Amino acid sequence: MSGRTSNWMSAWPASLLLVVVLAGCAANPPRQDLMVYDPLEPMNRTIFKFNEQFDRYVLHPAAQAWEYITPAFVRESVGNFFSNAAYPGTVINDILQGKTFAAGRDLLRFVVNSTLGIGGLFDPASAVGLRAHPEDFGQTFAAWGSAPGPYLVLPLLGPSNFRDAAGLPGEWYTNALTFIFPSTAVRAGLASLYAVNTRARLDEAIRISYEAALDRYAFIRSAYQQQRLNAIYDGNPPLADLYDESLFYDENLPADDGRPAGQNPGGASEQPPTTGQ
Repeated sequence: MSGRTSNWMSAWPASLLLVVVLAGCAANPPRQDLMVYDPLEPMNRTIFKFNEQFDRYVLHPAAQAWEYITPAFVRESVGNFFSNAAYPGTVINDILQGKTFAAGRDLLRFVVNSTLGIGGLFDPASAVGLRAHPEDFGQTFAAWGSAPGPYLVLPLLGPSNFRDAAGLPGEWYTNALTFIFPSTAVRAGLASLYAVNTRARLDEAIRISYEAALDRYAFIRSAYQQQRLNAIYDGNPPLADLYDESLFYDENLPADDGRPAGQNPGGASEQPPTTGQ
C-alpha cells in the first residue's frame, strides 16, 4: 500500500469525527430547503459537462452493448447483487440512527438474500415482506443534525453535497465487496460492471431527463435535492417545506384589480378581524 493511500486512510477517521462533532447531537434532521445552496456552480457545471461527455461517448455505448447481449433478468440480478453487497452499511447506519427494529429487519434481509438469494443475485426477502430500506452515511449525518452544505458535482459519480460526499468513505468500508475482493483490479472491474449495468437500467429515465429539461444541470440538481430529502425522512418529508405562500402573494404590492394591498376581491381585509369593539 502506498504512503499516500495510508495517509488518506489514517486521515479519514479524523475527518469523519470532525463532521460528527460539527453536526451536533440533534435527534431529527434540520429543516431542508428546496433552494439548493450552490456557490460552486461554475465549477460544478464544468464537471457536469465532463460527466455528460463521458456518458455520451463511453458509458452509454457500453450500456447499450450490455443491454443488447443480456436479458432483463440478468441485469436485474446484477443490480440485486450490488444492492445486497451494500446492505451491511445499511444495517450499520440503522444502528447509528437508533433504528434498532429496522437494523434487525435489514440484517435479516441481508442474510436471506445472501443465502437463499444465492449471494444476492435474487431477492427472496422482498417476497416475504422484507423490502429494501437503504440507509447511508449521508442520511446518518443528516439525522445527527448536519446540514447538507454546498451542492457538489463529483467527477463520474455525479450529484452530491458536502455532507453526502463525506459519507462516501464509509460506504466503501461497509460494502461487503471491499473485503471479499481485495484485488484492486477485481474491484475496478466490479465498479465498471456496476456503472454499466446501472446505466442500462436507467436508460429510459435518463432519456426523459434530456427531453424534458431546458437546463439539465438545474433539473438534476433539484431532483437530487428532493430525492435526498425523501430518503432522509424515510419517504415522508415535511410537506410544509414544499410550499411557500410568499412566493405567490405579497401584501406590499398593489392588487391587479385596483383594490388596496392586503384586501381580497370582496373588499374585506385579509388581516384577521379585530374583536372587542
